[in-house]
Amino acid sequence: MKHTFALLTALLLASLAKLGAMDGEALKKTQLTGPSLEDAVLYVPQNVDSAINWGCKDFSKDFQEATGKTLQTTPVLSGKHRLLILPAVVDQEPILEKLEKAGKVDLSQVRGKWESYLIQAVPGIAGQVPDALVVVGSSPRAVAYGLYEISEKSLGTDPLKLWTDYIPEKRESVSWEGTSYFPGPSVKYRGYFINDEKYLLNWIQPGDKIVEPEIWARIIETAARTKANFVSLPDEYNQGYLDDASRVLLEERGLFLTGNHLQGMLVQTMNFPDFCKKNGFPTEWSWVTNKQALLAFWEEKVAYNAKFKHNIWPIGLRGMDDRDISEVDKNAPKTKEAMAALVNEVMEAQCQLLEKYIPAQEIVTTFTMRGQPFALYKTGLLKLPKHCILVWGDSGSWATFPALPSGEELEREGGNGTYYHLTYCDNHHVEWVSPTVIRTEMLKAIDERKCSQYVIYNVGDVRELPLSLAAGSNIAWDHRPWLEPGYDQVFMAQWIRNHFDVKAGSVGEQTILDLYNRYFALESDMRCTSVMEVVRPIMWDAPKQKNNDELRKVLSELNFKKDERFRVSEEKLKRDEPLWEKLRTDAVAALNLVPEQRRQFYKDCRMLHIETSSGVNRFAMGIRRMIDATLRGDKAGIDTACESAKSAMQVILDSRKTAEHDHWKNWFRGDYNWDIKWSLRPDQHIKELEAFRKRLADLPLAPPAAQ
Repeated sequence: MKHTFALLTALLLASLAKLGAMDGEALKKTQLTGPSLEDAVLYVPQNVDSAINWGCKDFSKDFQEATGKTLQTTPVLSGKHRLLILPAVVDQEPILEKLEKAGKVDLSQVRGKWESYLIQAVPGIAGQVPDALVVVGSSPRAVAYGLYEISEKSLGTDPLKLWTDYIPEKRESVSWEGTSYFPGPSVKYRGYFINDEKYLLNWIQPGDKIVEPEIWARIIETAARTKANFVSLPDEYNQGYLDDASRVLLEERGLFLTGNHLQGMLVQTMNFPDFCKKNGFPTEWSWVTNKQALLAFWEEKVAYNAKFKHNIWPIGLRGMDDRDISEVDKNAPKTKEAMAALVNEVMEAQCQLLEKYIPAQEIVTTFTMRGQPFALYKTGLLKLPKHCILVWGDSGSWATFPALPSGEELEREGGNGTYYHLTYCDNHHVEWVSPTVIRTEMLKAIDERKCSQYVIYNVGDVRELPLSLAAGSNIAWDHRPWLEPGYDQVFMAQWIRNHFDVKAGSVGEQTILDLYNRYFALESDMRCTSVMEVVRPIMWDAPKQKNNDELRKVLSELNFKKDERFRVSEEKLKRDEPLWEKLRTDAVAALNLVPEQRRQFYKDCRMLHIETSSGVNRFAMGIRRMIDATLRGDKAGIDTACESAKSAMQVILDSRKTAEHDHWKNWFRGDYNWDIKWSLRPDQHIKELEAFRKRLADLPLAPPAAQ
């Protein structure tokens, strides 16, 4: 599809009227027409801030992709420039001062604000400044955000392009029309961490248990493009830290480093034993018996990260393997009151350590209330520092907030924030938190309860979550449009048009939107991991029984129970089975509605999710039917049910192979570095099923008539 634009850059009526620069009739005559943006020059002074410089580099790449042309840059002004693209921080660029004094632009709108920016076409000053498209921000990071807005709206750039592979179709000319003013984000600090980042392993260099700098560059750039302003430490790999080059890159882009609740003081507890052995400390993770070792461990990382300007410091005390201290430290206090006193002592020591390296007014800390920390907070005995953001956690696998601040909590100086799962250990490629759910919960947190200081999104794998991550990022950046009823559907439809290249109102748009909504309706109340967690004990334990009576006994104990955590039952699996199969059939048919250039992404992003979820359902039902056939003494029934379960795993395996292409060819190798009971490994499950079938068939089956 060709995009033909004539450059029509209009002055901002309200701003100029406010300045009293001219009356309405004269204003109508001052619209700028002339060269399109591909004839413009990007102004990048030699001493420009690194965050702006990175924004300019990204914008230039986007321009090349969208037009096939190279965007010219200049470090100095010249009379030959017909149109200047001028990115700059307010009060830090002399050209802007000239334009403001001449009444060309009102910079008071962004001055002194947090991450505010103005994009405006401005007529030049004869002999001094050419006509300009001004991108002025309250900070270097805000300027970069403004450039990304132009990329998205004028060039068709996808902020998640490094994960969706979306490149806009070439356009003959490009323009920016009118003015865009952004007063500041809905949530001050916004970002994500890639939980259990196994799929990032072995992707670039098979065999290494590291996340390479090339991958971190993708993650950091994507954070900036989605208008996040922090990235969290990895959970485990790279010893749980960014490599030095990636840490520098994060700082150059003006983004903060933080950690989640497990990473107090930006350390990884998993590295503590090695640190202690190296430095002659006991290896026990205990504030009670090994306080000096913990302080030395924290100080090493504080000294390192304090060299960088942008840090958000998690404080408090969490145990090894993300467990409560009382679970892992035998010396920990036994009462809530004593434990609260211990945590207060820890936080005071941590803050003193931070103040040793960082001016007090620059320190930002977070205290995340997940597990025991929440129980301790509710005692009212915790003494949080003034600069501490109180972070309210969601329920984990069900993406709801069980508690949010109220009363005096809303007046806290440090403010409130949220920790929210966009997915829960996404090793099934299940995009199971819908924009509708995200909208409901995040608006509740941001608008009703004023958790506007901070949000950290827990993301399993960026590649599998483009829609959910886009929605979450969008709400945190500007939640106002989401206040409109049904905006989640509007957002999804727009996202579908942009990413699948289907037209507004087309059958393709409506069909894919319907597929998403049906998928979320089936998946949201039964995450696929719960099926695996319930089924696998049946696979492993039932064959150990010697006869039907013992098998029945095991099944009576493990039979697809509903309980507080796992919302799955045999009845639900049976009820959903035809719905999943119909969804899968319809998704296959819808492939023909997607233009050729986006069909691979449709397979990667829609078919993989649907075939995985429907396959896990069919796999679980196959195992259930194998066991039922065993109880009937029906060997043929065991074989039939086993083949059905194997077929389900094969479909998932084939779908994964389809998604391994081009630079994604090693994407699934990292899964085999993930040793946890609910990890979905189709090829392994196929082998397990064969062994399961043999062991069931070897049981002394009673003939069907005897049942």
